[in-house]
Amino acid sequence: MTATRQRYSAATVLALVALVTAGHAQAAPDAATADADPFAVLYAEVAPSVVRVVADNHYASGLIVSTDGLVVTHADVAAANTVSVYLPDEPEVKARLLVRNRRLGLAVLQLLSDQEGGADDAPDAPDGATAADSDKDAAPKPAAAARLWPAAGLGSAETIELGHWVATVAYPLGSDERQLTSPAIGTGLLSARGKFPTRLRYKDELLLTDAAANSGSEGGALVNSRGRVVGILIRPQHHRQTNTAMNLALPVEVLGPLLKKARENPDPPRDESRKPAFLGIVSDQAAERCRIAELVKDGPAAKAGMKAGDIVVEADGEPVASFDDLLDVLDEKRAGDTIRLTVERQGAEKTPQRQEFTVTLGERPERP
Repeated sequence: MTATRQRYSAATVLALVALVTAGHAQAAPDAATADADPFAVLYAEVAPSVVRVVADNHYASGLIVSTDGLVVTHADVAAANTVSVYLPDEPEVKARLLVRNRRLGLAVLQLLSDQEGGADDAPDAPDGATAADSDKDAAPKPAAAARLWPAAGLGSAETIELGHWVATVAYPLGSDERQLTSPAIGTGLLSARGKFPTRLRYKDELLLTDAAANSGSEGGALVNSRGRVVGILIRPQHHRQTNTAMNLALPVEVLGPLLKKARENPDPPRDESRKPAFLGIVSDQAAERCRIAELVKDGPAAKAGMKAGDIVVEADGEPVASFDDLLDVLDEKRAGDTIRLTVERQGAEKTPQRQEFTVTLGERPERP
């Protein structure tokens, strides 16, 4: 089985080299050559399933994974019960949040379509007749057919090997309804697979590619040369010292349990009448760990006794390695909730000492 995949990959490479050579040999390749371009065929297959998800000026990509309208997207953009989704070249479609999984950094949405007629669609009753009489005489209306959404074909990350061609199909940062109306494509190779440091609590194997991805691509598709989705892009992981980024994807196999939960046991709707939680700290952006640079005066953290210089190491029993980890826990909280924070504080003898604080979270103050 492995040898067959290697032969196919080599054939693909030779075909691409031939296409590039032909492109240099003639100024305008004919239509047959253009139509045979494997990446053009791949893009046409996958692009209709890749969507933009927009909520409160946050943007991410998403992927329709079933014809009944389940969409997988990045968890950060799915913070409300209902969000806006834009299909390529289509107006806004509303979607309901079903599941939000912070470990994977993914959410599942259900696209909503107004297929059923309401009371306003009923015909007017003739003079002297009641609405019931009119309904009795009128021919029965056929039930509206449910819309079939353009779902992507899912493959398997286990069948793709290092050095195989892949493509990313996603929307770049800021590509809201006023900009790109179809997703962008990037091409490259599967560069590596393994465990990489990320802000996710998912610690298993990830896929690394040199195909283009950036902020806004998260939730988009990593696709093999046959047009099958083998991974879901996460936010590129930037390294501060080297100013480089790794373009990573979760293997598509993680979607199985997530979609099963979305169908059988979705999360309860959030109480949106409660305001988001406010801790009242400013992080030290230069620090590798979750070090507090300063506290908001009279904010929840300051009232609880926390100090600038404290390093948060746990939140509600979850380990905190960075400020992003703390934000993940806070994201599930609302004003009035409590959070248990364990910090390291420099002692009198220059030895870090652990202290625990229970903080009642507040509401973010209005900006003047």
